[in-house]
Amino acid sequence: MRKRSIALVLCALLLAGILPPGAGAAGTPTFVVEAPETLPAVGEEFTVTVRMENNPGYGMVQFYLLYDNASLRCTKIEPGEKMPRFAAYNPDNKGKAAVGAGDIEQINGDGVIALLTFEVLKETNEPDFSLEEFIIGDMQGEPMEVATEFRRVQEKTGTSSRPSTSPKPSQGTGSSTPEPPEELKPEPETVTFTDLAGHWGESYAVKAAQEGLFKGYADGSFHPDEAVSRAQFVTVLWRLAGAPAEERETPFADIADQYIEFRQAIAWGYHQGYVRGTAEDAFSPEGTLTRQEAMTILFRYAGEQSGMELMFTSVYDSQFQDSADIAPWAKSAMYWGVYRELIQGTGGGNLSPTGSASRAQIAKIMSLYQEKFGKEEN
Repeated sequence: MRKRSIALVLCALLLAGILPPGAGAAGTPTFVVEAPETLPAVGEEFTVTVRMENNPGYGMVQFYLLYDNASLRCTKIEPGEKMPRFAAYNPDNKGKAAVGAGDIEQINGDGVIALLTFEVLKETNEPDFSLEEFIIGDMQGEPMEVATEFRRVQEKTGTSSRPSTSPKPSQGTGSSTPEPPEELKPEPETVTFTDLAGHWGESYAVKAAQEGLFKGYADGSFHPDEAVSRAQFVTVLWRLAGAPAEERETPFADIADQYIEFRQAIAWGYHQGYVRGTAEDAFSPEGTLTRQEAMTILFRYAGEQSGMELMFTSVYDSQFQDSADIAPWAKSAMYWGVYRELIQGTGGGNLSPTGSASRAQIAKIMSLYQEKFGKEEN
């Protein structure tokens, strides 16, 4: 499914009269991207500031900030005081940090639109940024004439190191052992399964297994088309979060005979608020997981922060023939997953929200999630 342009949707809202018209002041606005002259050390973070100068008043903005994802990783996007209220962000999408936003009121005055935080992955001479699909529109939905400018600024001292996703052994002084340079990191262990040759999910299953999210069967098979149980999915998510310890008990009487790993994962997911029981004292660990249940649990894990996909609700409702089958409690999660390309239709214009989720499907969803958002627990 090809994602519709954020700008087109926002313009359609403006032209439909949802956003009220307003008259902008004369002058040519300047869209300024400020990046540091030099980068901090590997493992530390710095900020790129996006601001508006000579602003005549605008109602929507869209841009991709392109960067070298071999040297940098965008870890966070925060709104500035001049960012429209309805905004969606995608910090780390293979070298493209995406921002799309609109408002029902005109944004006036100069100031910061967005702050983008980057982590330095390896040494590089100078940070290189560029813009793609940059559009600013007025309150009538018309693109505004805009000048763009890139500025190098002296980065403030005191940047903080970003914690790693797993603890490192401490030295005598309590300092962390730095990660080895990228080129010295060991390659992932090669994983093969006997029943994946030619299967559409082969690469996802292998990747998920290499990352420790899935395990194969004793005979060397993966069973890609086998339905995933509720306990199995929570365990995959638990592994993605780093298999954190959880000593608290649950009210579920039906998990006592499950594997200890499953019990730990369910307890963790329950106390974190990611999963719920099917009854007051039952989890139904061996119950088949549906696609909408999987996306709802992952959505909770990701922070339940809806974004630009809300503007596509009517588009998705009409695009998927079985959209009416999506439970009300799952619609936000399903469309969040569709917008972020974690899940797609099953053919024939269907999303199959109540269909069972297979091991290959979950391997794909979790591999894509890890690639886009990393392992960090939100």
